[in-house]
Amino acid sequence: MPRIVLSWITLIWIILSIFSLSTIWISLISSPWLVRTDSAESRLLSDCPTTTKLPSFHLTASENSQASVLSPSIGPWMRCQSACSPQTDLWSPFIQMVSDSNARCQLAMWGFGNRPAKGNGVVWAAAGLCLFSCIFLSFSEFFVILSLCKREICGRSMLSVTGSLQGFADLLLIFGLLLWPIGWESVTVREVCGGAVGPYARGNCTIGWAPICAGVGALLLFICALLAMAVDKSITTHAATRQMLLEGETCVFVH
Repeated sequence: MPRIVLSWITLIWIILSIFSLSTIWISLISSPWLVRTDSAESRLLSDCPTTTKLPSFHLTASENSQASVLSPSIGPWMRCQSACSPQTDLWSPFIQMVSDSNARCQLAMWGFGNRPAKGNGVVWAAAGLCLFSCIFLSFSEFFVILSLCKREICGRSMLSVTGSLQGFADLLLIFGLLLWPIGWESVTVREVCGGAVGPYARGNCTIGWAPICAGVGALLLFICALLAMAVDKSITTHAATRQMLLEGETCVFVH
């Protein structure tokens, strides 16, 4: 039967690992990395007319109400904008309701083969690095849970292997996050932020909440990689092993 050794630092490591995984995934599948700055005039032009029924005369009247409009935004993976009506021509089927307006989203790399640009390859590389980072991060999270009941893998400590995976995933993520702004001159980013964009020049856009969320997740992941080494030392001490063997317990909490 597997024997489990826990400590306070182990619990902190597990919680931070889960939180960093969730934070990074949420940020990367979100589009508010670069959000277009709209003026009052552009918002007025982009308002969608709404159709309302007059119940007393059973007539249909169209009025220009100020429906909530989602500013176009783009990230390494996704881009979103408002649509007056749901359309699925070249857009992905991820259509959701945002206030009174439909938001339609698609992959941020859509159309790169048809409209090549110098920065497109850089954006592709950055998105790929972030994707591989999330894959390694998901594997490391599986090892985090597995390390509770399995001490070694291929002759190496499960905790040290997990910490190495977390550190490698963090490096890939950081490289991807630093590389993505270099490709802001790509076609898709220009469509959202205008022609003034360039490497680390955001043009007519502002920084959204998603890159901040990704940065926090990367920092937490780095802390988790360091904590994995501390966890390995805290639960592999002679005292913890002796206590488990003498008492015959399957779960020991080391204070």
